[in-house]
Amino acid sequence: MILCEITAHSPDRMGQWLLATYGTSTPRLALRWLTARAGELAAHLDPDPQEVTWASERMFRLSAPDGRDPGEQLRAWQADLVAHEHMMQALAVGSPIAVTVYDDAALYTLTAYRELTGDPWATFQHPADSGQVNA
Repeated sequence: MILCEITAHSPDRMGQWLLATYGTSTPRLALRWLTARAGELAAHLDPDPQEVTWASERMFRLSAPDGRDPGEQLRAWQADLVAHEHMMQALAVGSPIAVTVYDDAALYTLTAYRELTGDPWATFQHPADSGQVNA
């Protein structure tokens, strides 16, 4: 099982909020879910003024003064098919993946990783039980 999560963190790392989770059996479905959620998160963080008819133009402002724009960064990652292929390959061999974007208000992380199954201690044998204790 591959677990996918989207989290938000406060800049000081004192708070963390789980925004969404998903479980799937394939790297392709994990990337598909992360990509769709990236687009949704981008739309919430950085809506297109032409599409948000309920908001006046005065409600919109530029992101962080240094130009960090998590919505734009998420859209760029969403369109990066080469990065998606590399991430699917990484998941296929059991490596976790993450995409992190931030501004002055929060840090957002999209992750996917293989769920650990079974008892991690099942194959552990203490040296004292194996007769290989060094005296």
